[in-house]
Order: sequence, then C-alpha cells, then structure tokens
Amino acid sequence: MSDILQQIADNLGVGSYPPLNNSYLYAIADHYGVDTTTSKDLMADILDAVGGDPSTSSDYLQDIVLALGGTVTINGNWMEAWLAITAAPAFDPDAQAFITATAITDTTQQNAIDALVIGLKTDLLWTKMLAVYPFVGGTATTCKYNLKNPLDTDAAFRLFFSGGWTFSNNGIQPNGTNTYADTFLAPSTYWTLNDGSVSAYSRTNFNESKVLYGSKGPTFSSVVYPVLNTTSASLFQNGLPSVYISPTPTTTAVNLISSRINPNELIVAVNGTATPYAQTPTALSPVSIYLSARNNNNGSDDLHSSRELAFAHIGTGLTQAECILLYNRIQTFQTTLGRQV
Repeated sequence: MSDILQQIADNLGVGSYPPLNNSYLYAIADHYGVDTTTSKDLMADILDAVGGDPSTSSDYLQDIVLALGGTVTINGNWMEAWLAITAAPAFDPDAQAFITATAITDTTQQNAIDALVIGLKTDLLWTKMLAVYPFVGGTATTCKYNLKNPLDTDAAFRLFFSGGWTFSNNGIQPNGTNTYADTFLAPSTYWTLNDGSVSAYSRTNFNESKVLYGSKGPTFSSVVYPVLNTTSASLFQNGLPSVYISPTPTTTAVNLISSRINPNELIVAVNGTATPYAQTPTALSPVSIYLSARNNNNGSDDLHSSRELAFAHIGTGLTQAECILLYNRIQTFQTTLGRQV
C-alpha cells in the first residue's frame, strides 16, 4: 500500500522525498486541503475534503474513490482505483498550469477554469488572449495570475495589487480610494491602432464616474478606459472623441468589452449585445493598463473604482460575434462559480 500511496502522491505533485511528516498520506491529505496539524483521522478528513460524508461511510477509501468520480475497483482494489484517478490527465494542459501556479484545490474552481480554457479554445478565442484574469481562489496570490501565462513575472502580465484590496471567492474588491492592479501590458507595445480588446466583469451596481480599467498616455487621444454609470456611459480606446453607449445600461453590474478590428469603428459589448460605433483611432497609450483605476503617463493614478471585479481580459481585436462568444464563456464561468450577475 505504501508504494501505491507514493505513486498517488507523485501523480498529485506532492511525492518529493521525504514527504510531509515522513508520510505520503499526510502529503496527499495536505494536497486535498486537509489541516494535517489538527486532523484526527486523515482518511476521514480526505473524504470530507473531496465531497464525501465520513459520518455515513463504512469504507473511507472506497468512498474517496467514488467522490472523486471513480466507480469500480481495479484488480479488486480501491487503492489502485484511486491511483488510476490521479494518473488520468484530468485537465487541459493550460488549465493545469494555472491550477498548479495558483495551488487552488477547490474542485468547482478547478473545473470552471478547465471548462473556460476549453471553451475559449473551441471558440478560437484562446490565441487572441494576451491576459485573462479569472480571479479565483480568494487571495491576492491566486488572483494575480494570468490564465494565459501563469508565471509570477511582469513579462507574463501577472498583476501587481496596490492599495487596500479585499479578495474573496467572488473576485477582487477595490476600496475606491487608492487601489489599482497593474497588468504590465501597455497598448503601444502589444496592440496596434486597429487591433486590440479589453474587458471587465463588474459585480457591483453603483453609480460613480470612475473606471473599470484605464491607461492614459501623454495626450488625451492616447487613452483606454470606460466611465460606466446608469445616467451616462462612455468609453475610450485609442482615440477621441469617446463613444457613448446606447442605450445606457440600466445597471453597472455588467460585463463590458471594448474592441477594435478596423480604423472606422469601436465595438462595445455590454453583456451579450455587441454594437459598433463610428470612431477613428489616433494614438496608443505607452503606459500599462490598470484595473480599477487609470494609469497616467506622468506616473500618477486616478479615477479609482469601488466596483468588485470577477473577470478581466486584454487581447487582440474581436469581432462583434467574438465579443458575444467571449461573454457567453465568461458568463458560463461565473455561473459555475455561483457569482454571475
């Protein structure tokens, strides 16, 4: 049994020697989120962690396998069935890379990430993403990673949070005073005038003349930001004048996408409705896009929002149809996590 436990630990990425507390079972329990410092029965607590009920179980090992999706023994052995489950390639490789980087163990969040990645690839949107921020895990560490490239570096567009943020399973909550998240992604470096998109998913219905994301270069024509409220909603991307969203959204708890694919129009998508507006781009901002504030070319930041965000992306240009596809994938993701608006 100890050899199989070591193999299970290896498959789960916790098989280094010596294992936690010199026990592979301890290492496995820790992987599933069990507090090994207080646990009185590791197998019972593993069963509880994977969604089973130890109080009604007569065989913890069997019920762990069943809770993990197994149905039968292998070679008449539930331990080998557990091994087979951990050996299976459960997730898309890009989803797994993000799960590994963030160390999220919640199976609902893991499955939601996997489905999101697969969906974006199915819709041919994955290659158009430069940065995707799903904001899962409920901590600054888990929320900072870029799903497209989950490395802890500025070059990978990992977020840097500044100010008084609050993190939860619903997303990231700025304080509206001094908070911003630096994406390290500057439009002038990664976009062209006629090719770029950005989005943010606000969970908060609150009127304020602040921004969900923003970047402002040395001239006012080199700007990227929306001002969203229920009396007047305007949006800038690479030029002036701004476009006014019509009809004005009746709530600020929306998913907002801005996209350019040609020199004549700016596409704005509010939830599942994408509309082109006549506007000609003139300049690209050389400073990185901030989330929940505007990054100014002079080194200052302003227009700090207090709206909770549950998703954001930056990428190349999307058509109207692609904006709707992206929204549908985002909304499915939010619904899986029980935080949709």
